[in-house]
Amino acid sequence: MRRGRVATLRGRVTTLRGRVTTLRGRVTTLRGRVTTLRGRVTTLRGRVTTLRGRVTTLRGRVTTLHGRVTTLRGRVTTLRGRVTTLRGRVATRPYGAPMAKPP
Repeated sequence: MRRGRVATLRGRVTTLRGRVTTLRGRVTTLRGRVTTLRGRVTTLRGRVTTLRGRVTTLRGRVTTLHGRVTTLRGRVTTLRGRVTTLRGRVATRPYGAPMAKPP
């Protein structure tokens, strides 16, 4: 009986050693995956930083273009005023009279 128990216990120990080896392999695999994922996170952080820089640059460009649009709208308003003034002058001058030079 003793020999049977010893053999059974040795078998269990061998089985458990096999399980430990398997689990160590799984842990090593998981550590590798964690390392890979950390590398990907680092890469993505770099990309996010780059994209934030691009967004900042684009915001600056939008602000510049907005300023240009505002300037152009002012110029259009000025030109419309001039056209209105010239139409008024043309409408009030005697037929065939030369037009005075604008100031």
